[in-house]
Amino acid sequence: MEGVWLSGNLSESPLPFLLFKIWKSQRSGTLEIKGDQGKSVDFKDGNICITPQTLKSLKLTKLTLSGEIATPLDKGSISPEALWQKMRSHCIDAFTPLFDIAGAKYQFNSEHCWEEHEILFYLTTLDFILEGVRRMQNYPLIEAHLPGEDKSLKPQSPNYLNQVRLNSPEIYLYHVLESQRSLEDVYVSSELGKRETQKMLYAFMSLGLAGLPHTKVLNTQALELSQADIYNLLDAFNQRCSFIFKYISKAIGPAALNVLEKCIEDIRSHLSPPFQNIRFDAIGRVEISSIQITGSSLQGRSIQHLLLQDLNEILAAEVLAVKRTLGNDHEAALIQGLEKVSEWN
Repeated sequence: MEGVWLSGNLSESPLPFLLFKIWKSQRSGTLEIKGDQGKSVDFKDGNICITPQTLKSLKLTKLTLSGEIATPLDKGSISPEALWQKMRSHCIDAFTPLFDIAGAKYQFNSEHCWEEHEILFYLTTLDFILEGVRRMQNYPLIEAHLPGEDKSLKPQSPNYLNQVRLNSPEIYLYHVLESQRSLEDVYVSSELGKRETQKMLYAFMSLGLAGLPHTKVLNTQALELSQADIYNLLDAFNQRCSFIFKYISKAIGPAALNVLEKCIEDIRSHLSPPFQNIRFDAIGRVEISSIQITGSSLQGRSIQHLLLQDLNEILAAEVLAVKRTLGNDHEAALIQGLEKVSEWN
């Protein structure tokens, strides 16, 4: 559920994948990365926001010479545009080493949200993810989160693709990926060398520009996930759907179902084939009959990853709908309530 990724460890959810989830769910709040190398990163509506407090926490106020932004501007020693660009560059330099951290606890806190007049500038999260991965030096970390060489990655064309500013080598590799059947073939064909190719593939995966083909997962014939297992998983999932529906209903009445249906339509294109026709019943539970889980279409224990991926996507969309409809305080209260519902993954 939503709380699965709002706190955890970077060993399980590496920073670029975590940042993408924050951007995609348009979250506002603070991501706190623990440990000696840890830092706090503020977000508003999914993008990183830099405030004077950010500069102080990064010990970057010396950039303004006197510690106050206005002073060097008043002296005419630097133009506002040049100063802002300098601050932007130093913030990126301060944050990008976080991408090489292989394991550290993190927590996303939604209790505080900065107002526009308090924000000096934004770092677009999609651009920041690309820049952070480009600078990475921890190649074992990158390799550990890529599929095996016998696996294939399928290029994706999400509706935000035009917002991802790929450079020329990345565009080249994206097309190489389209033409090859396995990662081994990609590594052989790529003119970039294996390490740089892997780094770019890692960026593609974290940004949702490439992923394992759904058909590959659905055809897996390893250990069978029984129908009983699937129904138990979906039943526990529906407990959360029902909880969210009741929460929204208390605030806005019968319109709650419309809110849930709208959030499903917003993410339907991102869901895997078994979830393309999902619909809600009158009390906000997903009708299990609308999910294609019968017969041999869902075989293999690895299908659990696919199911959890889509179920988390749906719950994330529902929680975001609460935030948009009722505000940040209700979102935080809802998440606390969901934590008390028994775990399902």
